Formats: sequence, structure tokens, C-alpha cells
Amino acid sequence: MNDQNPVVFVTNQDIKAWRSEEFRLIEEREKIDSALAELRRKLEAASILGAAIEASPQGRLYNAIHPNDQIGQNTPSMPDAVLEALKREGPMTNNEIRDRLKGQNFTTRSLSAYYYTVIKRLIERGAADRWDDGKIAIHSAEGPDRGNSSE
Repeated sequence: MNDQNPVVFVTNQDIKAWRSEEFRLIEEREKIDSALAELRRKLEAASILGAAIEASPQGRLYNAIHPNDQIGQNTPSMPDAVLEALKREGPMTNNEIRDRLKGQNFTTRSLSAYYYTVIKRLIERGAADRWDDGKIAIHSAEGPDRGNSSE
């Protein structure tokens, strides 16, 4: 017998075990592919709504709202930018808030398509209030002087 060509015995049981492992791995890969597709869908939705996502593990950048940002620059999400503007300047109308966001390079597309969704969600989550006069303000535990703003 030649020592350079070892004899390998493969049984039907070995082949069945390998097939079983192959099918298990295929099913696992399909679950992972499905989970990845769902996660990518969520990331795309987040980028459209203005979330600042700097880099994926593969180094791809996701930021549909601020496409001209430099790598590593922290751009606030639209909800964060709205809250920051309200903290800085107090109660404002929708047009005033949108003007502040335009100054932060939010795209016209994101402002027209998603601005009102962001405002609605901030109010629903209790982060902001809509006053009777239409102004938006940071939520106050003491309660705002609703509608009596003379600004």
C-alpha cells in the first residue's frame, strides 16, 4: 500500500450526517439573510427619518438626509434637531422650526416628507407639546401656558 494516498472510508451514515448539517446550515443562512434584510430595511427607514448612522461594519455610510456630511461628523437626527431648536429658542411654529432645520442642511425632501411625522411622534411620546396657538414646545411637567403665548 502507498503511504502517500491514505485510504478514507466514507459510510452512508457519514453522508447522511453531512447532508443533515448542510440542510441545517442552509436553513440558518436563510434566517440570517431574512434578519439582515429586515435590519437593512429599518436602517434605510431610519436614515430617511434623519437618524445619523455613521458607518456599517463594512464601512458603508448611511445618511440620506445629510449626504454631504464629512465622515465622522455627528449630524443630529431630525427629532434631535427639532428638540434642540426648541430648547434653544423656545416655542415655535412649524414654519419657524422648519427654517431652523433648513439652516442645519436637512434636505427639502426630508422636510416635506417626514417633518410632520417627526413632530407627531415627538408629541405622542411626550417629548413635545402643541399649544393651542399652534406653536410646538418642549414638554413641561408643570404644563405650558397653552395658547397664551404673546411671542
